[in-house]
Amino acid sequence: MQDEIIARLANALDAELIAAEARRAEHSVNPDVMDLYFQGKRMDGEVASTRERPGARSR
Repeated sequence: MQDEIIARLANALDAELIAAEARRAEHSVNPDVMDLYFQGKRMDGEVASTRERPGARSR
């Protein structure tokens, strides 16, 4: 049950963060920069998790 609660909170927080970053990017001179930045951060996290868990696969 705790795992389900944590998963729901994480999903809700993720959606809130995405919406907040989208609002912030609207006022940016070049909104693509923020998009590319977050894509890079996601890819870096995927690579790091595969290094930490040798049996893990990246997407």
